[in-house]
Amino acid sequence: MSYPLKELAVLCSLTALGFGPAEDAPAGGQSGPVTNPIVRIETTMGDIVLELDAERAPLTVANFIQYVEAGYYDGTVFHRVMKDYLIQGGLYSADMAKKTEGLRGPIKNEWENGLFHTRGSVAMARPTGSPDGAVSEFLINLTYDNALDIPQRDGAGYAVFGKVVEGMEVAEQIAQLEVTEHPNYDKDNQAVVPIRPPVMKSVGVVREFDRERLAARVREIEAAGTSAADRAKRLAQEMIDEHVRKVEAETGKKFVARPSGLRYLVVAPGAGPSPGPSQRVRVDFAGSVLGGGEFMNTHASGPKVYPVESKLRGWSEALQLMAVGARWKLVLPPDLGYGSAGRPAIPPNSVLLFDVELLEVLPD
Repeated sequence: MSYPLKELAVLCSLTALGFGPAEDAPAGGQSGPVTNPIVRIETTMGDIVLELDAERAPLTVANFIQYVEAGYYDGTVFHRVMKDYLIQGGLYSADMAKKTEGLRGPIKNEWENGLFHTRGSVAMARPTGSPDGAVSEFLINLTYDNALDIPQRDGAGYAVFGKVVEGMEVAEQIAQLEVTEHPNYDKDNQAVVPIRPPVMKSVGVVREFDRERLAARVREIEAAGTSAADRAKRLAQEMIDEHVRKVEAETGKKFVARPSGLRYLVVAPGAGPSPGPSQRVRVDFAGSVLGGGEFMNTHASGPKVYPVESKLRGWSEALQLMAVGARWKLVLPPDLGYGSAGRPAIPPNSVLLFDVELLEVLPD
């Protein structure tokens, strides 16, 4: 399959689009171009404002902006709504006919970009069984759904490319609408189409952004043929660096960087013995995915006993450095976590965060 990346690069350039400064800038009155576009969706039920992540999902953002600037979304509806789950739109008109005029070809799936399906995230919809089949449809998540972050039967997840920054209450109201089945949208006979679908009256960019940077990112991907693995590794490192800066600013403490890539911050040092690789330990901890949700927390269920040596290499390394009584914050890059395999609640290539306290080293 070929992708219209050259078209994306050209249409995203300042020369091709010819846009000046935005008149309406809801994100703090910033002046001059910034990296991420802000897009306002004016619907018949209220406005929803999105911030698109041009750094982590450049192909998807470029595609979306083209549809926005061409006016394609104007007059389309949110045609699929599921209470407390998601709303989806961007392909059907108010009479539930597909809007084919202005519809372009599919784009490459950027699902391994370090963005997750958390509440308020915006992602591309695509046909089941077609990893690179996304065209114009997009969805807004109303909850955290890690099932969309992990590979489906077709080998890929779904690409998140932005988030809602204003108007989540509007998205929630849309999700509450009365629904029915519709012959033009057959989803295994599910009643998901609103009886009166809310219309996107207009969709437009309301904060100018660095179009040249976005175009350059698209050209870079096309010219270099950057592999998904290489991009995932680079994006993971960017996320780690950003997280480390944030936590250090909040705590006034510094992370220690190990040669392996493990990073840890000592919240409390501890004074007891450190475990060896063949021993077991009793620990209390919370584990989460950077940019995603929490996958385990023993604070409610009670401390757990684990062998020090495990497939989670970064975890094993950290435990052997800790002393009983110590409490550390850990950052595990993907190759020290579950790597490209992931786990049911942990997407592939995830950066893992732990807040762990070593309570006891058990006797051999």
